[in-house]
Amino acid sequence: MKHVASITESINDQIKPLLSGVETTVSETQGLVHDIRVHVNPVAADVRELTGETRKLIGGINSRLGEITSGLEKTLKAAEIALRKAETTLGGIEGTISDDSPLHLELLNAVKELSTAARSLRVFADYLERRPEALLRGKGEHRGR
Repeated sequence: MKHVASITESINDQIKPLLSGVETTVSETQGLVHDIRVHVNPVAADVRELTGETRKLIGGINSRLGEITSGLEKTLKAAEIALRKAETTLGGIEGTISDDSPLHLELLNAVKELSTAARSLRVFADYLERRPEALLRGKGEHRGR
């Protein structure tokens, strides 16, 4: 019985510092989560705004397909400005969020996808400028008329 009591006392002495360390770790983690939220919330708002602007852009293109060739340069400039804003936002949080964090990687992928979409729109506009009849006939083979 004395031996069990001695072991129990020894375990208690070893657990107390561990519990203190756990409490410190939890407290520091809560502070870190708070700091991340402070920095991520503005980025999330910018991403939501960028997403909304992108949806509006796509809706406008669908509803005014005939006007694409004349207004595409303005739209592409707006997309480039939005991409620059996104890059600036990413640059602002780079020091706070590590390079290998999921949020950082997802934001980089989103910027790459938007860049690819802008490039595709440029190619599409160039194609329509060269072959406006493609709106009626489809891509198909080009018939020299």
